[in-house]
Amino acid sequence: MSTESTRFVSGEFSVAADLLLPEELRVELAKQYSGLIREEDLEAIARRYAVVAVGDMVCHSFISAGVVPKILVFDMKTQRGDVPAGWIKDFLSVPGAQLKVKSPPAVLSKELWDTLVMAWNFPGTTKIQVVGEEDLAGLASIYLMEGAIVVYGLPGRGMTGIVSTKASREQALAILRRMAPASR
Repeated sequence: MSTESTRFVSGEFSVAADLLLPEELRVELAKQYSGLIREEDLEAIARRYAVVAVGDMVCHSFISAGVVPKILVFDMKTQRGDVPAGWIKDFLSVPGAQLKVKSPPAVLSKELWDTLVMAWNFPGTTKIQVVGEEDLAGLASIYLMEGAIVVYGLPGRGMTGIVSTKASREQALAILRRMAPASR
């Protein structure tokens, strides 16, 4: 993993309050933006990039391959069901900081945003357990973590990843700006 890529990119956008993903953006975020990643490619990807693994299946795939991402984000659910007990043991056994945050479904919480920033700046691995839903952590990570690859699952299709570049950060920012404050 390139250590020079593990730095926070200050940006013009920050989350001051929870943001709700509007219904019309959900289809846009479900699109496949790059090719599928095979499990046998995970080690090579981790040698080239700092990895942000989003989703229980993705985190488990990395751990099973013997690869520890910089950041793991999971909610102990897969396909809306509980993950196997062995996965929980695997997640918790990964060395590094462990944090628990709340982020309801279809919401990017300020707490999750701030935790991602903290995890990116932390020198080691960070495991983030989300109470609620972790899906929007990928969007936030693409914007926040220039130089990283954000790997996430596509239900029924496999894993894909987006490298945080100027272009992908601009796309993420365009979506973030279209999100509305979430009412509590």
